Amino acid sequence: MRNILLLLILFTTSVPCQAQQEQVHFKRISLKEGLSQSTVKCSLKDREGYMWFGTRDGLNRYDGYQMTVYRNDPKDPASLNSSSINDILEDKAGDLWVATSKGIDRFDRQQETFIHYSLGDHPVYVSNILQDHRRTLWLGTDNGLFRWEKGHFRPYKTPFEIASLQHITEDDRGELWIITWYGIHRFNPGNQSFRTYSTTELQAVGSPVFQDSQGRLWIGTTGGLLLYNRQTDSFTRFVHDENNPNSLCYNEVISLAEGPDGRLWIGTEDGGISLFDYRQNRFSTLRQNIDDPTSLSNNSVRSLYRDHQGNMWAGTWAGGVNLYSPYAGRFAHYRKILDFNTPNMYAVTGDPQGRIWISVEEGGLVMLDRRTGQFTHYPTPPQQGPAVGIILSMADYGHDSLALTYHLASFAFFNKRNGRFSYLSPHPNPANNPTGNSKPIVFQDHDHNLWIGDWGDGLIRYDHRSRQFTYHRFDANDAGSLSNNSVFAICEDHQGNVW
Repeated sequence: MRNILLLLILFTTSVPCQAQQEQVHFKRISLKEGLSQSTVKCSLKDREGYMWFGTRDGLNRYDGYQMTVYRNDPKDPASLNSSSINDILEDKAGDLWVATSKGIDRFDRQQETFIHYSLGDHPVYVSNILQDHRRTLWLGTDNGLFRWEKGHFRPYKTPFEIASLQHITEDDRGELWIITWYGIHRFNPGNQSFRTYSTTELQAVGSPVFQDSQGRLWIGTTGGLLLYNRQTDSFTRFVHDENNPNSLCYNEVISLAEGPDGRLWIGTEDGGISLFDYRQNRFSTLRQNIDDPTSLSNNSVRSLYRDHQGNMWAGTWAGGVNLYSPYAGRFAHYRKILDFNTPNMYAVTGDPQGRIWISVEEGGLVMLDRRTGQFTHYPTPPQQGPAVGIILSMADYGHDSLALTYHLASFAFFNKRNGRFSYLSPHPNPANNPTGNSKPIVFQDHDHNLWIGDWGDGLIRYDHRSRQFTYHRFDANDAGSLSNNSVFAICEDHQGNVW
């Protein structure tokens, strides 16, 4: 049954004023960097760390330095079924799926080939791929909805007509939102219940749909941005107001994503990107500035994607990819630390109290209190100076201590409360004291034991309960021994294995 939509058109409530200027700088990735074509319709970062870009002429894999391009080759049946890429998905099993203008492919990472899956007797335009909470794959196509069943994609019949499906997503209740040229459908595959919303008022042509981290559901339309209200089963529309510079920058919304600070990124057809702060009910705008090479490369933003590190990737029409890192340019520079003649730093660590601890070439430790910006120097005791040298590595050890290793073989604990160093100097009895050479690394594991790497004398384990040292060295007669006696780095994985 077709229902009439309740719709509230909302202009932002702030008084007209000068638009807020965003300090956002992009790195541009274009044809110069090897991108196969300059219109980027989708982006994805996979579990191996590669970025994938789908363009109108090729699938691109980017490792941060070089671009590898995959295209359709009529002479190679294992190549892509089409070079026109619409969507990319990495499923929960790590398989990479590619939606094209002629069907759906799965990428074989080992062979670097593509496996084709039939959707019928003729090529089918696949616009969107979804994996739901049950790990079921869905395809949105110009021939309706397809679902993965027993190794194949099969047409999925819905209790309502679907024509020219543009976008599909799943909300936090397991319901599918299906966007077509002619309507918006909310569908529950479990009980087959559905609701269709009128497109006469929505103008939801070719619209993206996106649910943010707070559970808010957003839909982009040719007539503004929609926010769904579950309690009233209605929408609020945000539109551009030419008299309000803090309104939506442009009414034709074609891409959506959530930024690292929780604001909604809204890509438009020709107005750039709007950033929406829900709490303040305010939009700010990012646009191309031809005089600024770090601005947006084009105002038509076809795709928006946030990777797991919080970086934002904006794919544009004819402008390639724009990368925004929230961490770029956010370094605080401390050019002068106290009055050291040669303030060379060798090791740094933080503690749960928010303090930063730094080893300095002239001896001892420097503590930075980030709340006050003040530095405090804890010099090496004079009688220990010649015996210990420079601190090469530190590890926060418990609430009150730091574990320190030195370039002259020594090991020490530093008491953060009283500022005292407790040294364990080289000793003939290795059960009580560490011996050997320079020690470039110290690491604390999940059991609070310390692991110390030695430059030539193997690996040393300090048991925090017995306060004893155990040595692990290379033994040519023992295949299970340490492979080399020079240890420079130590880490622990999620299973508790020490590497």
